[in-house]
Amino acid sequence: MTPTGKVVIWGHWIVGLLAAAITVASIWGIVGNTVSMERGARFGPQVLIADSQFAVLGMICALCAWGILRWHPWGHVLALGIFTLELFVGGLALLAGDSGPLYPLVACLVLSWLVLPSVRSAYWRRVQTS
Repeated sequence: MTPTGKVVIWGHWIVGLLAAAITVASIWGIVGNTVSMERGARFGPQVLIADSQFAVLGMICALCAWGILRWHPWGHVLALGIFTLELFVGGLALLAGDSGPLYPLVACLVLSWLVLPSVRSAYWRRVQTS
């Protein structure tokens, strides 16, 4: 296996697991909101909206993880969209002082991997041969 092939293979596992980790974090956000409601926080439209957003993000990231790990081209496209959004949100959080530089850095590294020519061809070659 060539070094480029190793980057493609190992990267797809890492990106798939990162997308799955975002799914877990979204579920954890819903659980956190539920626990805070049990402790006396007021249930309101903000909590419902936040839980809805966490649920949608979790489903999309789970679908993305599945697509990345199964080498589906739509998984590649979803990952590009999700990690572009993560880079944007992470950059804004960094500027606001809400998070450290690791969050946008990981999104930037994932996007760098996703746009590698060998990675793009690995995902889209499977469409052309099907």
